Amino acid sequence: MGKDVIIYLIVIWILSLTFFLLLNKRYNFNKIFLVFYALFLTLFGALSTMLLAYIESGKFGGISYFGAVFFLPIFLILFVYIFKLKNTAYLFDLMSIMGCITLAVMKVRCYIANCCSGRILFYHSDLTPFIFPSQIVEGINGIIILIILLIISRNNKNKGSLYLYFMWLYGITRFILSFFRYYKPVFWIFSYGHIWALCSFIISSYIFYCIKHHDELFVRKQVQ
Repeated sequence: MGKDVIIYLIVIWILSLTFFLLLNKRYNFNKIFLVFYALFLTLFGALSTMLLAYIESGKFGGISYFGAVFFLPIFLILFVYIFKLKNTAYLFDLMSIMGCITLAVMKVRCYIANCCSGRILFYHSDLTPFIFPSQIVEGINGIIILIILLIISRNNKNKGSLYLYFMWLYGITRFILSFFRYYKPVFWIFSYGHIWALCSFIISSYIFYCIKHHDELFVRKQVQ
């Protein structure tokens, strides 16, 4: 792991912890716990991105952001089980905030490293290409999703469901934005980004449906 990666991880940890502390009035976690929880998410989030990159390419050293979207919740569930923590749903809320911060910071790194570049959309009159600013737009997308989640979190009824909103919003936006990135198709016209984005959208939509269906059944039983 290079020094630049360590710097980015430290930035993600500090920013995540800052937001955790600002939002803690709603969740009432121990502040010392939040320090270690932010560190846990940062380290295992990085591990998750490398794990999915290995699955995609068969090589170590790369990162795939959707690894954190799918694998980090599994690590969190194990973390909760081992340490017998409470308010698990609230921990997922904070993880969704951290996910947006990670996305924004990662795209700064992508911009500097000139990876995840956009496609050529058209040529100017002097034949210079206009390349879609993929890294910038995706970073802004992460910030916009963060703002939306913060607005949703102000409603106490939505405590514990922010991560589903995060998966749903990021799944939709990333699926669309992936068409504007330079990519190699792995299935028909779709890249891994398209596939994982679609999975993220479908999984979150299905869980939303199950929750709504469960609530409707509960209300019917109460009425009866």
